[in-house]
Amino acid sequence: MVKEAPSIGRMVAMVVFTMSCFGLLLFLWLAFGGSVPLRPEGYRMTVSVPEAATLAVEADVRMAGVNVGKVKKKKLGKGALATDIELELNERFAPVPKDSKAILRQKTLLGESYIELAPGHKRDGNMLEDGARLANSRVEDTVQLDEIFNAFDDPTREAYREWVKQLAGAIKGGRSSELNDALGNLEGFAVDGAKLLGTLDDQQIAVRRLIKNTGVVFGAINEREGALQGLIRNSNNTFEATASQDEALADTFQVFPTFLDESKATLARLERFARNTRPLVNDLKGPADDLGPTVRDLGDLSPNLARLFRDLTPLVRAGRKGLPALEGVVREAEPLFEQAHVFLPELNPMLSMFNFYQARVAGFISNAGSDLTGANGGGNGAPRTGAGRGAATTPGGGDATEMSGGASPRS
Repeated sequence: MVKEAPSIGRMVAMVVFTMSCFGLLLFLWLAFGGSVPLRPEGYRMTVSVPEAATLAVEADVRMAGVNVGKVKKKKLGKGALATDIELELNERFAPVPKDSKAILRQKTLLGESYIELAPGHKRDGNMLEDGARLANSRVEDTVQLDEIFNAFDDPTREAYREWVKQLAGAIKGGRSSELNDALGNLEGFAVDGAKLLGTLDDQQIAVRRLIKNTGVVFGAINEREGALQGLIRNSNNTFEATASQDEALADTFQVFPTFLDESKATLARLERFARNTRPLVNDLKGPADDLGPTVRDLGDLSPNLARLFRDLTPLVRAGRKGLPALEGVVREAEPLFEQAHVFLPELNPMLSMFNFYQARVAGFISNAGSDLTGANGGGNGAPRTGAGRGAATTPGGGDATEMSGGASPRS
């Protein structure tokens, strides 16, 4: 059993096949005289015809050999001497003049009948209104087939008997209806055949090519009869699969209108979205052009970034131990930071003063080592004189380096 959901192509093929079958049946129904429901009635008239036993409902109404309407109703008239027949004519052949003539005729020798109208003179006040009756004096008597045979002489009758005998052999085996249909459609076939043959004569070159190409096609089919057989077999399998999925197909057709409505709404939303995003897309064209050099530069930078990310692996591995240790150091240093908060405000004025006397502080730092060494003694324990260092002692007992230390930054 096939459990796979039918594809869109199969669904379309099934829909086309179903619609073609429906169209063919509708054409055959109308071609054989079927009525169309809810169609408005056309122009109608009534005719009283004697001997209308062989006339059927939906029989043809003809005018000069052209079908102009149909027989809609028939019933016995008063005294059962005639049959009242209601005719419906096509709009372009209605109305008919009052002096028109009607007669019951037969299509074939087997008795299929129709109504023949002979139009009268069209003038004001002479037209038959819708639903009116044609005068009985305008209806001609019907000549039956036996009346025609009575007019024949004996040799003609004998020849007719032989013809009927041969005809009986031709229609033997249930083929009488086929012969009846053939004789009934002979007139239309002759007219249409003449038009067809005239067209074929005008297009004889195309017809010759068609026959030639048809022979080529049949030759190719004959060479590949196995492929043709496979095609027929696969078509049969396809139709069997379609028949087995009739319930799913019915559900699909029920849901299909809703799907179409939703698709229509979705397409409308997409159209609105496209209109709204068109300005944004136009504005993005400039940044997109500028993005090209950036992408190219990123391509050049990508090898370095790749190496960087590969080198981050040892750092991440070391950070697994280093970060917890650093977290402990910061946590233990929290009391130091609290005490430094008290010390730093006191240190700020000293740093401000050092900034103001930065030249003296710099001289002190640069000369402090040598001054301290001279004051405390040399390497042999005797105090070093200022001459030994190229400096003098002030009268107050101070070292000249103190002044030079103060004066040096100013010089």
